[in-house]
Amino acid sequence: MIGEKLKSRRTELALTQDEVAKNLHVSRQAISNWELGKNYPDLETIIVISDYYQISLDTLLKGDARIVKEINKTTGLKIAKNICYGLVLLGGMISLIVDLAINRQLSWSLIVILSLALVLIPSVIITSSKTAKLLKGSIALSGLIPLYLMLLESILINNHLVQEKWFMEVALPICLLWLGVLWLVGLIKWRLKWQWSYSLALLCLVAIPANYLTNLMGGAETVVLSTIITSISNGIGAVLFVLVGKFIETYQSVKK
Repeated sequence: MIGEKLKSRRTELALTQDEVAKNLHVSRQAISNWELGKNYPDLETIIVISDYYQISLDTLLKGDARIVKEINKTTGLKIAKNICYGLVLLGGMISLIVDLAINRQLSWSLIVILSLALVLIPSVIITSSKTAKLLKGSIALSGLIPLYLMLLESILINNHLVQEKWFMEVALPICLLWLGVLWLVGLIKWRLKWQWSYSLALLCLVAIPANYLTNLMGGAETVVLSTIITSISNGIGAVLFVLVGKFIETYQSVKK
């Protein structure tokens, strides 16, 4: 198995998992998982490992049909990912061309480009990162959303689609409020290491005061009624998610 070969060669070279992880720009846990056979490095990483360990690819992959299959799968996923990125870029270019052809200026196509960038940039960060993928993607998305809203306001006003500015007074405060809510729930989940269903239950509860503040910032006329409805529905949702979490824990304990 490739995991055994990796561990054996690392031991021969008197290297620690931390040293290897630092040189390969991955986490120590990734090295441990490879050596234990829990998962496998991708083809590019295997090539780097082969060079770093001074061991041929044939020796690493010989007799391990599973890793070869995994590499083929990974390669296929990368090709599919690149095709998706290409289609997104193509869609953006077509939007620009059509907009210029019809309106003789860039108008609605800029909104399309902004929206594609909002999705594409975090996706590229997540897929290209070797460690802390979700964290890096979340940080990028959190920074991009306010920028997206600010540019969206500018585009709408310049194209006379809206008359009044709304970013600083309404959109930014509401955006920061909900980003704060999501980060709070995420950090608590990371700190307590609990079930995802408990995180959703917490989100339901925290969303109650957040929804109240959102209505105040947005100038809603039925703040009290909306808060009551949100409290009831979110409270029921929180209870259901807690019950799901208890069920999962019971199932896992019985399975063990």
